[in-house]
Amino acid sequence: MSPDLVSAALSLPGTLRFLKSIGRDLKAGISLFILYPAIMDAVGLKQSIRDYLEMEAYLKIDRLDISGQNGEAFSLLRKEYPTLGTYPYLEKAVMDSNLPDVILVEGLEECAEKTQLNWVKTMERWAEGCRSSGSMHCLAFLVAADKMDLSQLPEKDVRLAYRVWAGMPSALEVRMLCRDYYEETNAENQWREYLLASLSGNDLLLCEKLWDVVQKNEMDVFGALKQHGIELGWNEGNIQKRYQGWRPRSPGTELKLSPKEHTFHLLSAGFTVYTPEYGEEIHPSALAVMNRVDDLRHRLWRAQAALILPLIDDFRHRICSIMTARHGQKWIPPDMANLMELGELNSIFYGLSNASWEKKQWGKGIEKTLDIRNKLAHYTPITFNEFYQFWLLNQSVHNMLYEIN
Repeated sequence: MSPDLVSAALSLPGTLRFLKSIGRDLKAGISLFILYPAIMDAVGLKQSIRDYLEMEAYLKIDRLDISGQNGEAFSLLRKEYPTLGTYPYLEKAVMDSNLPDVILVEGLEECAEKTQLNWVKTMERWAEGCRSSGSMHCLAFLVAADKMDLSQLPEKDVRLAYRVWAGMPSALEVRMLCRDYYEETNAENQWREYLLASLSGNDLLLCEKLWDVVQKNEMDVFGALKQHGIELGWNEGNIQKRYQGWRPRSPGTELKLSPKEHTFHLLSAGFTVYTPEYGEEIHPSALAVMNRVDDLRHRLWRAQAALILPLIDDFRHRICSIMTARHGQKWIPPDMANLMELGELNSIFYGLSNASWEKKQWGKGIEKTLDIRNKLAHYTPITFNEFYQFWLLNQSVHNMLYEIN
């Protein structure tokens, strides 16, 4: 059974940074469009934003839900705040002392397109009025990005900005979320946390769907990815054109997005995923829908390489330490123990007598470990069963070294 990773993500450090950035902008008098994908826990995210702004940023917040409402935006604001009726223009009304620090507007994506456009124009005029008058009162729209036409949004301004739920959680934070649900560290859990972080990016709903699949063969994994894409309404015909002219953000770059950028629309609507570790990438389910199997295998490989290669290196050191402790310099001189290549180690064990305890215990395992290392060195992913057999071997070597010491 998979855990609720989407809700758990609201407690991560990346989420706190996101909330802090919103608070800094609003305290500086900058009105915001706060965009999030539908896969987010919208109720939890909205509550987290309200709680942070009131209890941490010390801002006076009013919530205004306009779901399904029609009509001119300024009229609806006047209805909510009657004192605004004394102002003939919105640009003057932004200075009204009865306004809260922030009006948090929700449900814009549930309105008719004409009403959406009217509110967008109102936000533009609001920001202009604040820039001219020095007013610090802010509008902030919480919007499910993939339910709205983002092309109508205005360019950002000194008093108008965008905060997009993108780049969160990072690959490291996905691993943290996975680890929080473990009762023990074992082969299955290690495999899961590395592969989910690489395969799913920050699509946590997809992580949940792959939770019990990643230990299966790669075609099962690719099938689950494709099914997720189909459930999102994607097919090869309507997805490929999304990426025409796309220039992905590289790893480690800060995501300051403008609605005029292609990346803004792709990330906001979930067609791409971004993590600081891997940069901006095509959503894995889109790759599956487009049958780009080699790209998906690469995402499997990079996760396995990050997990397994350090373990193999540690395994190599431990075997050398055991052989040196048991046999002195007969096979492995002390000054060579840290430099002994896995291939050389395999040759040493191959040359041992068949009656040798070490060869019986680890000879085949070292040969298989060399095969795993060689596959990963040539960008070829392995199966979970191969990893599990190596993991058992590594545990055996670790226990033996513990007994010797």
